[in-house]
Amino acid sequence: MKRVLVSAAVVCIVLVLSACGGKATPDPTAVAQAVAATLTALVPMATPTSTDTPISTSVPVSTALPSATFTPTATPSSPPGWKEYEDIIGLFTVMYPPDWYVEKMREGSVSFVLPKSGYVTVAIGKDPYIETVGMNNERVLNYLIAHLMEPFTPEFDLALDDKGIWKDRGYFIRFTLQKPRSHTVAHVLDITTPLGSDCCAIVMFFRKGKLNEITNKDTNTLGILLSTLRARHLQSVPVPPAPAIELLDWISGDV
Repeated sequence: MKRVLVSAAVVCIVLVLSACGGKATPDPTAVAQAVAATLTALVPMATPTSTDTPISTSVPVSTALPSATFTPTATPSSPPGWKEYEDIIGLFTVMYPPDWYVEKMREGSVSFVLPKSGYVTVAIGKDPYIETVGMNNERVLNYLIAHLMEPFTPEFDLALDDKGIWKDRGYFIRFTLQKPRSHTVAHVLDITTPLGSDCCAIVMFFRKGKLNEITNKDTNTLGILLSTLRARHLQSVPVPPAPAIELLDWISGDV
């Protein structure tokens, strides 16, 4: 636009000067002075006006506040009638069936007595050998077998029934204990789940009695229980070591 205005001004100046002087050639000095004076007058006209809208390349940003997408629930989901247990130092909460009753509470663990000669311990503990599932599964499983069975020897004969990965995020060990020259038999299922920071969640389930084996209903109950387990304050509260098994008197008692 500026170039068009300048060209038009120059043409007008030349025509005026030519008209004033007839057919004589215009004086170059006079033409230059006239053009300079005209450009000075035209410069403000070259400034973009408020009607010139620049093209924006930035991404539009909404000024509306986003709606909340997370709604905390009061308690984890569980079957009707289940109760909540809170660890005495606040390391975890867990839901448990109404026919279980709390038998022993310790820092970082709780034990329940169940109908039909059952016993369960739930704990949060430190154990640097429990690694994330998928890295060294066989090494962790072998460590758990030795660690879990050691307290029962030599008083009991032990038989490993099964081992493997629990729901892609933990480890399970199943074994049977039998006291020599006795009818005392106990079936054991341990589930250990890594939590990070060398911490793990442990659920150890016992059924006592030769014919009182661990059932699918039992494992389903443990699955629900684990789904409600909520570890808390692992970075701010000292986490005790994984608890030792102290059930020899209970196992050796009358069925």
